[in-house]
Amino acid sequence: MRLFFKSSSILTFYNLDLPNALGSEVDVYVDIEHPLLYAIYLYERFLGRYRGLRVIPPYVNRLARSHVVENAEVV
Repeated sequence: MRLFFKSSSILTFYNLDLPNALGSEVDVYVDIEHPLLYAIYLYERFLGRYRGLRVIPPYVNRLARSHVVENAEVV
């Protein structure tokens, strides 16, 4: 299953741990718009967490985001 998750704030535990807890059977695409949350994600990924997430970084154009949303089964 492909899931698209849009982060809405800088709450790290909600925006990164919730999609990460869905397991390995789900392809999770997380849209991170806040630059500070993206920096936290990069740091935590360096430490070994959040390896299963596919993250759309900030400053990516809307065309790339809309392509991911169109291919997702759950938004």
